[in-house]
Amino acid sequence: MSFSATTWLVLHYLDQPQASFGVTMLVWTACLVLYAAPVQSWIVSRTGGDLRIFLVVAGTAIWCAASTTYLPSMFPMLMGIATVELAERDSSWRTAGFGLAFTLVGTGLMEWCVQAGLVPSIFRPDDNHHLSVILALFGSVLIVRGLGRARQSAALRRELAHEQARRHEELRHAATHDALTGMLSRRGLSDALAGPIRNAPGLAVVYLDLDGFKAVNDQHGHAVGDALLVEVALRFEDAVPAPGVLARMGGDEFVAVVPGFASHEEAFGFAALLQDCLDQPFEVQNPDSHRAVPVAVGVSVGVSWSAGPDRDPDALMREADKGMYEDKRAGAAARTTGLPLPSVAGY
Repeated sequence: MSFSATTWLVLHYLDQPQASFGVTMLVWTACLVLYAAPVQSWIVSRTGGDLRIFLVVAGTAIWCAASTTYLPSMFPMLMGIATVELAERDSSWRTAGFGLAFTLVGTGLMEWCVQAGLVPSIFRPDDNHHLSVILALFGSVLIVRGLGRARQSAALRRELAHEQARRHEELRHAATHDALTGMLSRRGLSDALAGPIRNAPGLAVVYLDLDGFKAVNDQHGHAVGDALLVEVALRFEDAVPAPGVLARMGGDEFVAVVPGFASHEEAFGFAALLQDCLDQPFEVQNPDSHRAVPVAVGVSVGVSWSAGPDRDPDALMREADKGMYEDKRAGAAARTTGLPLPSVAGY
């Protein structure tokens, strides 16, 4: 800007032809360098990111460059193009409005300089006056319509970004949650164990495996079995206190991870509470026959517990898994047969 202004003042003072080829090329080259992306970014960063400041710098350079030609009336069109390009960055009416005001004021100043003989023009002053008005109108329309398109594009980008974020969240949820029950999956549980709950005091891991579930599947079909898993998951979720987590590991296996137990015995008491959740039989809707099917299942449990934060979650999982298999061998047959209620002893 300073280079362009200095060139204009020197040429005017020396009464030299401002529209010579060398002058035109020199001044417009300087203007283009000023508007280059790296230079533009540097100026914007040094002015706190305010595009209006750069608009003043760029507009002044364009005004000085236009005044070195015999076509000064082209200033509003060039300024309109520059304003639209800048307004597209932030899609702001404030930036566009500032550029529009600068365009109109600069056009008026340029016309005054032409009328006063300070700026040469290939047209007579009166003709240049009418041409400036017409081009100022076109430049203003260019700014307004350009900003409208920019705001529409910005709204579309925001909508696409929102949709992308929503889709990403859906994929993340699908990767970490069980599709049938909606609770955490094996991967989701691994992520949870890597979080704050890992260092919580008195952490208990309870591994649960349903007893009699295979008999339900064999007798009533997988649709009833899936519906039963959903009902079982709901009962377990109601029994797991926050900030504990519950996950379905696959099939009929679940894992509850709950902090805050003062001893191994308390952790076993919580495991017994989870077993008690299945004492009441289920009325499961059969999707095929649309009839309620009475079924009962039990659950084998394995418990591991750690008092302090220095723990290996994988080791706790293996210990609980081992305890679950021991419990299943010891008493699964006694807990339930998995048959319809009229044939189930103990219910």
